Amino acid sequence: MTLDLPLIVTAIGGLGTAAFGLVDATKVFGGGVNHIGFRGIRAAVQQLTEPGQPANALSQKKILATLQSNWMNGTDLGGQKDVAKSLIKLNLRPRNACALAEATGVDPADLTAIATRIAAGTSLSSAESDIFARFDLIVAVLVGLLATPLAPIAKDVSSALAMAVNALQLVRK
Repeated sequence: MTLDLPLIVTAIGGLGTAAFGLVDATKVFGGGVNHIGFRGIRAAVQQLTEPGQPANALSQKKILATLQSNWMNGTDLGGQKDVAKSLIKLNLRPRNACALAEATGVDPADLTAIATRIAAGTSLSSAESDIFARFDLIVAVLVGLLATPLAPIAKDVSSALAMAVNALQLVRK
């Protein structure tokens, strides 16, 4: 059996084009497959941030817009988690520390003290740093559990197909 390399390259290229086409075609249905799964992230962020405009951080609306942009553009999962975690932590204030403590299982008095020290620009003690690190980890887990991107899979498939075409073209030469 002989391999017809031009036929294989053409078939892989057609498959990649079809994958892109399917993703684009679904956009007329409420934004397409890129929106699948983001509902969970939205719920987690809404639980961990306050609506309205905070003093020194992005608003909940802007955080969600940033995360949705990363989601739809296929930003790597680790990067998405890091951005979400950082934006949530930037919204930590003494007035919302109790609610965040309840959502994350951290002691409310400890998290309020940490938020007060951060707001004042005071260094955290070793024990407070440990508690803040635990809070950070729990926020990462809460966001990470919900941040398994389904829509970027189509983008990954089409990218893999494009790489396969390029590899086969190199083999052909």
